[in-house]
Amino acid sequence: MEAIYVKACLTGFEKTGKTTLFNAITGLNITINLGQTPENIIHEGVAIVEDPRINILSQIFKPRKTTYATIKYIDLPGISKNDQQRNQKIFENIKDAEVLIHIVRAFEDVSTPHPIGEINVERDIKLFESELLLYDYILLEKRIERITNNLKRGLKENQKELQLFEKMKEHLDEEKPLREFNFSNEDFRILLPYKFISVKPIIHVINYGESLANNYKVINDNLLSLYNKPAKSSIISLCATLEKEISELPIEERNEFLKELNIQESASNLLIRESYNLLGFISFFTVGEDEVRAWTIKRGMTAKEAGGRIHSDIEKGFIRAEVISYKDFVEAGSLKAAKDKGTLRLEGKTYIVEDGDIMNFRFNV
Repeated sequence: MEAIYVKACLTGFEKTGKTTLFNAITGLNITINLGQTPENIIHEGVAIVEDPRINILSQIFKPRKTTYATIKYIDLPGISKNDQQRNQKIFENIKDAEVLIHIVRAFEDVSTPHPIGEINVERDIKLFESELLLYDYILLEKRIERITNNLKRGLKENQKELQLFEKMKEHLDEEKPLREFNFSNEDFRILLPYKFISVKPIIHVINYGESLANNYKVINDNLLSLYNKPAKSSIISLCATLEKEISELPIEERNEFLKELNIQESASNLLIRESYNLLGFISFFTVGEDEVRAWTIKRGMTAKEAGGRIHSDIEKGFIRAEVISYKDFVEAGSLKAAKDKGTLRLEGKTYIVEDGDIMNFRFNV
């Protein structure tokens, strides 16, 4: 049974506060390296996807075990401007991530100067995107050259692959990331063996200093008015140093502290919500006396496919799924009352699972 589904990479230039934010959202305490971190030093941590719905379900069912969905964060060393060799090595670790979290420095610190110069958020976003594009461009050039040489020698090659890669190369020539390329379903099948990185959804996290922490919303609106968000990307703002301080408080004190600072939600919750939105993820629940559990799936998955997230046997031998929405269940108060009201229903294998569905699978193998 797979425990971790969503994988997110924290990346960006050096001295942006990546590891501080990583510590805040994972609860770890990785030492901050004031020098240049070697490209092979990678930190990994897991954060729980907090969901008030699963808390309420646990209160009702009182299970022996409550299992939240989780997200795995990978903290990569900072990349450097004009250091292609270093950056290429670091980006090798991005390949298996489902979403990129790009930390952008927007704070002043005389003891740790910005390695590129003055603070400039828009410049840093563009420079980072250009590094992603360069990585993919080199990968495309090598593959196109190999296919072309094989064809000259009379070897069999996929012409559709060559045509697609040439179009992708033209797209990169226009300084556009591959996440903005209009891929068909057939294109995605061709791309499966390859690990392009600018195709991945990206969250640009603007890391402000504590002096601006009370002005999150205004700052974010101002930034959004300057930056045109393309598809599969978003921009949020936070203060990593402050988030680290909050994460170290007792749980019962955190919400009160957030309210005092006029912060709507923690960095962990904000990043998870944005990641889920960009990736098109939703949660469904399984409930009972043994366990109440949240499961992460892609929006648009069928009941049969969702059952496969729990165990392959459920997908293979799928018969029916008992389904009720979280809202309907809470209104009914129990599964028996929901059945009496007719809101607990049977669905077939083609049923499209909705966010918050409570499901029980019938199967036979």
